[in-house]
Amino acid sequence: MKLSEHSRAILYFLMSVACLIWLVQSGSEAAKAGTFFTWPNLVFVVCLLIVTGYGVYAGFQSWKSDGGGNGDDDQEDRDNQE
Repeated sequence: MKLSEHSRAILYFLMSVACLIWLVQSGSEAAKAGTFFTWPNLVFVVCLLIVTGYGVYAGFQSWKSDGGGNGDDDQEDRDNQE
């Protein structure tokens, strides 16, 4: 099964939101514990920022290449069957 560009964009955006929530939760717990500026935590935060940024970027790229469609694959499916 191949995802449409619209569906792919939605998945990238959802991944970014999940990573952002994880980043906020992890940062707040590290701040409470006083371990925010330790090397392992800083590496983890940087990795989550990179993944979140990539997800937003890839989501916008997929959204733009879709042409702002609604993700309706019915016509595309009919074209592929012929």
